[in-house]
Amino acid sequence: MSFRLSTRPKPSHARPRMPLIRRLTVITAVPLAALICLVGSVAPQTAGAISTGSPAQAAEVLTSPFTVTNALIRPASKTPMPASGTEVLLYSNASTATITLSGSGRVVLALGGSYCHGMPIVAVDVDGKRTGQVEVKQQSTYYYPYVGTAVGSGTHKVTVRMTNDLTDGPSCDRNAVVSAARMEFPASTTPTATTSTGYGVPTGTALKVHYGDLEIKTAGTVIDGLDVRGRISVKADNVTIRRTLVRGGAVDNSRQLALIASWWGNKNLQVSDTTLRAQNTSLRMDGLSGANFTAQRLDVSNVVDPVKVIGSNVTLLDSWLHGNVHSTNDPYTSDGRTHDDSVQIEGGSNILVRNNLLQNAHNAAIMVTQNHAPTSGVRVENNRLYDGGCTINVTMSPRTTKITMAITGNRFGTGRFGTVCAMRLPRASSFTISNNSWISTSLTGALSIQWF
Repeated sequence: MSFRLSTRPKPSHARPRMPLIRRLTVITAVPLAALICLVGSVAPQTAGAISTGSPAQAAEVLTSPFTVTNALIRPASKTPMPASGTEVLLYSNASTATITLSGSGRVVLALGGSYCHGMPIVAVDVDGKRTGQVEVKQQSTYYYPYVGTAVGSGTHKVTVRMTNDLTDGPSCDRNAVVSAARMEFPASTTPTATTSTGYGVPTGTALKVHYGDLEIKTAGTVIDGLDVRGRISVKADNVTIRRTLVRGGAVDNSRQLALIASWWGNKNLQVSDTTLRAQNTSLRMDGLSGANFTAQRLDVSNVVDPVKVIGSNVTLLDSWLHGNVHSTNDPYTSDGRTHDDSVQIEGGSNILVRNNLLQNAHNAAIMVTQNHAPTSGVRVENNRLYDGGCTINVTMSPRTTKITMAITGNRFGTGRFGTVCAMRLPRASSFTISNNSWISTSLTGALSIQWF
């Protein structure tokens, strides 16, 4: 098998090489005159260039934030959908996409690629100077890496190009796509928390930026005062995370993730005075997830499930869970709707949810299941609970094991859809229910409970 690396400079009269699939499509679908118009010129295309290969699309004008050279602007092919609805196909090392960005920090790109004996590597030049490069990680979804070193404030010309073009006859063709770019994270200033809600990072706390994910493997580690531009995975006992902002970083829809994950049997994770707020929206990102943790005074938002309990020995205190990510076109659920809950319990024992404010979930404020393991010893005490179809929803499925649960001293708002359903509970389980009430003065009498 022989490879042809297209790194040798093309003669000035040479046409740019089209990707294999698009070459086949264009040759069979577009007249010769149109083909020459599409690929015969190396002059830059501006935003709104016509760049499609089929007769049905030939008159479509596509708006792109990029100006391109030896590249194609085409409808976006991956998820999540960019605001412009388009992407730029970089099909050779001579392909470039250029955009003007304002601000300071590092460049964040929405990238995708096609595999051919390896994935494409994309480089970024800012104001004519190479700042860095990154290997594309995703084929079916866009990948959002930070590329290169930070630059100072101002207006910057950013050029994106592929550096390792490769074809192998008719079998494969390595290409890259870029659909969006932005400048993020000031390089010359230390961000300061601004929350004044009493939840999350205290007002005035100076945070030190940490770029990328953190994997904690040393017992007793203390994380204090960080602005984490990635996720935190806790794989050791007795870890403490406090006064920290966790943003999540790049979107990865290939698997279920969490801003803070405690999934590996580690014990005694303590999380306090911390803000979990996903920088980039994903239908597969949760907030704090796992087992064996105590969390208090958290502010969690812009994730599907702010707290997901997968195991035993969990305590959630004095926290605000809100602003859930929701979609009516979710490819990861059977009905196409995001099943977002403020707290989702997948199984375990010794679970306490006390004195929290839970808002904005579409499915339930507290959803109790036995998906992971039998569930017992759940206490829900003195919370303010809003939204959901039914605000507390309990199901024994997929097991027949009886759930034991105490629901005491809580105040309930109406459901997300104007429904009046405080609880939905299975008769075959065991509940202690006392001293709960409505928040709204327009609702009087006993709380509504749907028994099944």
